[in-house]
Amino acid sequence: GKYDGATKDSAWTETLYRIGIGVLLKFMLGSDDLVWLSPFMARARTVGAKVDIGFKYVMSVLFLTLLACALAVLIHFAAHHGKGDEIVDQSIATVAAFLLFAYAMHMAHEEGYFAALVSTGAEEEEDEEEDK
Repeated sequence: GKYDGATKDSAWTETLYRIGIGVLLKFMLGSDDLVWLSPFMARARTVGAKVDIGFKYVMSVLFLTLLACALAVLIHFAAHHGKGDEIVDQSIATVAAFLLFAYAMHMAHEEGYFAALVSTGAEEEEDEEEDK
C-alpha cells in the first residue's frame, strides 16, 4: 500500500529504520551460528587468527543482512510498480547461486582440496620424468 500521505523522506527513514532493526535482530538471534563457528575457532592457533575469523563472521552477517534488505526493497519496488518481477526473480537466483558457489570454493580452499589437486598434479609429472 501507500504510506498514507507520508513524504518520500519519511518513507526512506522508515525503510532505514527497518533495515537497522533487521541487522540488530540478526546479531541478537543468531546465537546458533556460534555452534557453526566453533570448529573454525577451535582450529585457529593464534588469537589473531581467531579475531580474523570473528571479523569475517561479523562482516559476512552484515553483508548478507544488507543484501537481504536490498533485495526486499527491490522486490517491494517491483511489486508496487508492476514491472520487473521476472528480473527480480532472476536477480535473486543469480545472487544466491554466486554466493553458494563462492562459499563452496572458500570451504574447499580452507579444507585443502586445492592443495591436494596441485600436489597430485606435481606427483604425476615426477612419475612421468622417472619413467623416461
